Amino acid sequence: MRLSDVSGVGSNYQLDFFRASSDNNSDDTVNGTDSGDLINLLNGNDIAFGFAGNDTIDGGSGDDTFAGGAGNDLLTGGDNSDIVFGNTGNDTLDGGNGNDIIAAGKDDDLASGGNGNDIVFGNLGNDRVNGDGGDDSLFCGRDNDTLSGGTGNDFLSGDLGNDELTGNSGADTFVLSVGRGSDIITDFTSGEDRLGLVQPLDANTLTIELNGGNTTVSFGGELLATLTGVTSLNPSDFVSLT
Repeated sequence: MRLSDVSGVGSNYQLDFFRASSDNNSDDTVNGTDSGDLINLLNGNDIAFGFAGNDTIDGGSGDDTFAGGAGNDLLTGGDNSDIVFGNTGNDTLDGGNGNDIIAAGKDDDLASGGNGNDIVFGNLGNDRVNGDGGDDSLFCGRDNDTLSGGTGNDFLSGDLGNDELTGNSGADTFVLSVGRGSDIITDFTSGEDRLGLVQPLDANTLTIELNGGNTTVSFGGELLATLTGVTSLNPSDFVSLT
């Protein structure tokens, strides 16, 4: 029996690949059900769809692509470089090891890159997005999100909404843009981190003010960001993004 022939048929049905196939190193496509499925992909470069229900999908080894669908899903990439989609529901996504692409989708999600150089998208909802280990790129969408870079040199973009950004260790870049909300940057280190400016922003046209032990960055009367605990900025702290 090939894994591509297997679909779960009930609530909490487990697809056991060691029993379903004589070759668990093959590249397979697995479909869940509209109930809550437990899918273990094991080895191979696999594709899986959880569909509706609160699903648990583990990528195992291999470069896998899988999506939780509707429901509150738990999605773990495992080893190697995976592509993981949460879609609707309050999902928990973790890339595991490897250079992963994680896209949370709608609702309020927790999305983590894990180890490796990951790209993580929060998209809709009030999301928590973590880079963890490696040099990660974190992008949130609408609503008010919390971003944490983890170790490594990370790129953090809150996009729309009033977001909280923390780079943690490493030389991090925090994106500022017009009409995207007012962000709080909790751990900016002058001389190490950078403020990435999206056009039409330019370092010479910004209004930078010290306010109660914090530094605010504004443009045309719009507050772009508050840098907590920062008392001064240097020209080298800014970089233009194209």
